[in-house]
Amino acid sequence: DLLVRRVTLPPQASFSLGARFDVSFELYNLGKKAADSFDIEVRISADDIIDANDPLLTRVTLDGLDASTQTSETLPVVLPTTLNEGSYRIGVIATSPATTTETNTDNNVASSSRFDLVTLCYDPLEPNDGFEDAYPISASGTFSNLISCTTAADYYEICVDNGKKFSVSATF
Repeated sequence: DLLVRRVTLPPQASFSLGARFDVSFELYNLGKKAADSFDIEVRISADDIIDANDPLLTRVTLDGLDASTQTSETLPVVLPTTLNEGSYRIGVIATSPATTTETNTDNNVASSSRFDLVTLCYDPLEPNDGFEDAYPISASGTFSNLISCTTAADYYEICVDNGKKFSVSATF
């Protein structure tokens, strides 16, 4: 009997479309037998029911879990850019293979607290919040509508071929 608990996100009330962050959760095997490998799905839902109809953020297969043990897991996710603004939850679903008998499948799902998804400041070039993550701009041409959100600084790396001239015009 697999049990999913304590789905946690970074401590903030809202995220932007395309945001990248880690989802952490605890997983228990309440059974008296070791669980064979099983799938973990992380989904996002606008309602309180986390199921296969909700958009999939990531899926992984875990090797198994010994009887009467617990593990903590953390998985990276990216919020889809196709979602509407609103209130959401992140849900984690543990799915045992058909060869495994589950005594209670109702506890195979858990969800985070609600958060707001905002579309006002969607930056498709994230993550670019520091020198190490600066977004490289190397092609010639014009770049417009580069968004800098008030909640995060944005860095761009301008790559210029040797001997070439470049000019920059910035309007804020």
